[in-house]
Amino acid sequence: MAAQAWTWTAMKAANKAAGRFYWSRGSVKCFRSRNEGRPYSGPGGVFAVVSRQFVGSDGTAEPRQFSVIQFAAETGEVRGIGQCETRAEALAYARARAAGEVRA
Repeated sequence: MAAQAWTWTAMKAANKAAGRFYWSRGSVKCFRSRNEGRPYSGPGGVFAVVSRQFVGSDGTAEPRQFSVIQFAAETGEVRGIGQCETRAEALAYARARAAGEVRA
């Protein structure tokens, strides 16, 4: 049986319905969060890439940071599983984790 393909919209809705706040408006705005690429679903689970950019009180923006997250479909929970230097590295890692090619 194939794994359900998750979209960003469905993941956000499941997270919110479970009473969680990963994609809350305040959190997204504070950290300048972005969803990168698309979520990957497979035998290894559901993985995706988000990025954040911190801005200092003087308005200086730090370089964007790319994080691979794991989405637990049963609970709506999101947890960070790793940081990558580039968007391409993060997307490749998320894709490999979802495919079950790489383990934690």
